[in-house]
Amino acid sequence: MTATLQQGLVEHAAIDRAFRDVIAAFKERRTADASTLCRILFDRLRAHLVAEDPRLEELAATDPAEAEALRDDHRGFFATIDELTGAIEAGTIVAADVHAFKARFSLHEAREETGLYRWLRSASVEASAV
Repeated sequence: MTATLQQGLVEHAAIDRAFRDVIAAFKERRTADASTLCRILFDRLRAHLVAEDPRLEELAATDPAEAEALRDDHRGFFATIDELTGAIEAGTIVAADVHAFKARFSLHEAREETGLYRWLRSASVEASAV
């Protein structure tokens, strides 16, 4: 559990940096770079969300409502990624789209910190006490 927790936190930090890089590219009017960085960010984010699924299954055994709320977030993120990928392909993606997505993801990260990751910490402590 501890490795999973640490990996999740490291991934959140990397995703946050990737969001900042995309936003900076838009601010600097490097649209092609911003689009490329978005694709990289979205691939990383998809992989991260998929990697969290087994942890959500485990969380559901003790807190089904929280696990389902986080799953709902994940479903929404996948839909947003698909929508924004279409905007990249159409050449219509703008910085505001990425800012809005970043804001939603930041709220999700905070929720995971107080839900999923807190649960992972306590599960890890319980396992090491056995």
